Order: sequence, then structure tokens, then C-alpha cells
Amino acid sequence: MEIQTNKGTICLARELFWDIPESNISATVAQSPEWVVPRVLEYGTLEEIRAIIELYGASKAIEIVKSVQLKPMARSMAYLFLDVDLPKLEERPLFYK
Repeated sequence: MEIQTNKGTICLARELFWDIPESNISATVAQSPEWVVPRVLEYGTLEEIRAIIELYGASKAIEIVKSVQLKPMARSMAYLFLDVDLPKLEERPLFYK
């Protein structure tokens, strides 16, 4: 879906915002980068990740990823796209006893 921003139009999949009413997506993208950046890093395509970094800027995206706990795939995307080497997460067993 196309989302209007102050920097133009970006395309993000509707599925990224499964828990937000469609009428609120543009406002969410504009007002909540601390929510959008991790969501797109975790579930977005490469093009969507690039679009979000361009929208918010690399420095803002780096600030956000350093302040939240990311899933392993999002951590890898942060490293690849933002050159951020985040500290390793605490090791967790796959199965709990």
C-alpha cells in the first residue's frame, strides 16, 4: 500500500500493520518511528527496509534499534543495512524443562 509522508510516498505492505486499522497507518508511520522501524526490520522486505531508513534517516533508525530488543532476523537486518553490531542476546534454550 502507498503511504503519504512528508518526504513523499513510500510503499509498505498492509500486512506489516495487521494490528492497526488501515485509516491509522499513515499517522502511525508519521508519528511512531520507534514502533515502525523494528516492525519493518522484523517482517518487511528489503525494499521496505530501505524505504523506512530513507524516511527516518539512518541515525534515527540506529538510535531506535539500539533502544529496543530485536528478534534475530531484525538484528541481522540492522547489521546489514545500518552497520550496527548489537550486543548478543542472552542465550535461551529452544525447549524449556
